[in-house]
Amino acid sequence: MLLYPDRSYKAFLLAYIYTTLPKVVSVLAQHRRNPAKALPKIQHILVRAGHRDKLPFFFGTLLLVYHAVMRGLQRNRAMAANKHGQVAGLVAAGAALVSYSLYKHAIRGSKTSAEVRAKRQDNISSELTATVLARALDSILRPALAGTLALQPLRPIGDVLLFTASCYVIMFTWFYYPQRMQARYARWITAVADMDTELLEALRAIKQGRLIYGEKPLPPRESATHPSPPDADHLLGPMCLRYSQDPELGNTGITVPIPCYLVHATVSHNCEVHAAWRFWRGFKTGFLYIYLPLNLLLSLKRLKAARGSRTNLGRIVADLVRNSATSAAFLGSFIMLNWYCVCLARTRLGPKLFPRATAQQLEDTWGPGLGSALCGLSVGLESPHRQPELSLFVFSKAIDILALPQKFGSQYPGLDTLLFSLALGTLVQRKDNVKGYFGKLIKSMF
Repeated sequence: MLLYPDRSYKAFLLAYIYTTLPKVVSVLAQHRRNPAKALPKIQHILVRAGHRDKLPFFFGTLLLVYHAVMRGLQRNRAMAANKHGQVAGLVAAGAALVSYSLYKHAIRGSKTSAEVRAKRQDNISSELTATVLARALDSILRPALAGTLALQPLRPIGDVLLFTASCYVIMFTWFYYPQRMQARYARWITAVADMDTELLEALRAIKQGRLIYGEKPLPPRESATHPSPPDADHLLGPMCLRYSQDPELGNTGITVPIPCYLVHATVSHNCEVHAAWRFWRGFKTGFLYIYLPLNLLLSLKRLKAARGSRTNLGRIVADLVRNSATSAAFLGSFIMLNWYCVCLARTRLGPKLFPRATAQQLEDTWGPGLGSALCGLSVGLESPHRQPELSLFVFSKAIDILALPQKFGSQYPGLDTLLFSLALGTLVQRKDNVKGYFGKLIKSMF
């Protein structure tokens, strides 16, 4: 890295921290009672992240190639004058084409199974290509739509609408077509939603026509080492036993529909109480374990500068708590709306609006579909300056689901590389239109 090393090293370092920090924290959490056992794993993570088939090396190479070419072109004054225009975009696209190809070649040459290598390429496509493509589309469409008079009334809520539409695609896919999503992202949604796997499987089976009320129930999802008892020999039986309930409560052959008490994880028979409980759990988790630590980390510089002033220190701490509580309320509302809309469709509003509808019809798509459609409105609780970032994050996930074929990275590596390169070139060419932290990152690197 002899030419323009500062930005190349910076890109490498940022990607290194991004990829290693979550893994190190996870390992430390697993071995918190005996940190010494975590050291070999942490060492492996830190060393492995610097290899040429990892993201840090790719980003370092990308910036090195880009700035090396741009420095050579600076000798031509016509080129230098257009550095932030078409030339910069073309050079960025070319640098991406070269570095992304080298990155994928390194992955294909890694000492892992063919299945693991293909999975890594697919994950990269989901994370990199979809993200850059979403930002590039936003940099083109946002200015164009802003000048459309008919859309002026929607400008204040544009990010809320984008977030809501994208979340509908994501959540509906998670409910019914999880194979279309990146597996890691689907697992994260499942963990945050905190939905019993048996209940989720039952909802999917109802839509697919495999579970029909009044007929023989589906067998449980069991392992050879943990067979279900004879009286719980149906899909929801293990769930009933886990909550100390009669297994017959979840027997869809005789119990129609699945009782609310079981759907509510035996928290309450009342749907509204259960919704409030879901909100509180989401709020508490978001505040204590996500947003407060994150905002504290981002505020360290301000806190250090305010050490000599109690007034400034108090103001910073108050902002820290308020911003964390706001984001936690957004997360809690998102989770609550998903859950409560299922109750609205199956017990609260569905039977009243459609009195002739059967339990089978009410639970076939309507509840999860309504929750998927409305949960995104919770982003209205977030601060306006964070809404664009959140909307573009979920927009990239929706693009990955809708626009990119399954196994795009492994089955269409050339097309994936070309698409990423063109999208990055567009971003660099139009970087003044790129919003939020991503925009600041692009401007600081290119």
